Amino acid sequence: HAFLDFLEIKTLIITDIDTTKMVENEKGKERYNACEVSQAQNTSNSTIKFYLKAPEGITSTLFVDWLKNLISGSLEDYSDSIKVVYQTEEKNYHGRSFEDAFININIETIKKKKDILQGLKNKGKIDVINDIYELTEKILDKKSDFASSLLYLSLADEEVEWEIPSYIRGGLSWIAK
Repeated sequence: HAFLDFLEIKTLIITDIDTTKMVENEKGKERYNACEVSQAQNTSNSTIKFYLKAPEGITSTLFVDWLKNLISGSLEDYSDSIKVVYQTEEKNYHGRSFEDAFININIETIKKKKDILQGLKNKGKIDVINDIYELTEKILDKKSDFASSLLYLSLADEEVEWEIPSYIRGGLSWIAK
């Protein structure tokens, strides 16, 4: 990162917010598990923590405030040369990963194309479950197959025009400038 700043090389990092919360397992041992953004107590994303300057001590007031600012998208960029983008609220839902953010804004097309999309399981649940976080958890099987299938359909199926999540669009606009 210091080298990028020194050379003033514009760098865009597109990543997931990866929200987590503390849970206890059967043996009473605590650990962080993935959770909806609205329930977040932490992020498991080290890139975000580094480049957006997370304070130490996840229970500290500073960290709690930092996490609120992370979720609201109001943290300052690392530098003028390095920008980190991640999921933001869109269409009344705040995704925690590319997949649920993408599914949220493209749900109608996904419903229409579910039989030819790869990387999914339990495809019948697409028409039944309305909660995007729960739906993504139930239907996503292989992320790389899903992403490849999205790309394939965008190139091969004239009916498909995917919407790009706003955080990606915003990051690409930043780097284009």
